Amino acid sequence: TIAESKFEKHYILKAVYKDSLVVGFIAYCRDDEPEIQNLYWIFRFMISEQFQNKGYGSKAIELVLEEIRSSGCNTIRTMHKPKNTIAAKIYNKFGFKEIGVLDDGDILLELDI
Repeated sequence: TIAESKFEKHYILKAVYKDSLVVGFIAYCRDDEPEIQNLYWIFRFMISEQFQNKGYGSKAIELVLEEIRSSGCNTIRTMHKPKNTIAAKIYNKFGFKEIGVLDDGDILLELDI
């Protein structure tokens, strides 16, 4: 994702910190899909295993959602692996709804702003 961002200038990358220690990573971008104006995707979201279930993921999503909302976004999409119940729980907490399954089997979620 970091390497890709050098070519995909619209990617926005954020590190998740505990004090000065990086504990996670989140990346999002605006998508120019013609059917949905101002669509954003959260396409990477990772918290190191030893820092999971401590609130860092929820806080990271909260801050990124605030940032995306302030850009005039209408819709945010994301996805997660079917077995990743922790991600499903976090996204559900913030109002994301399951809208389908992607070709690779990931669960597709959407949040209307």
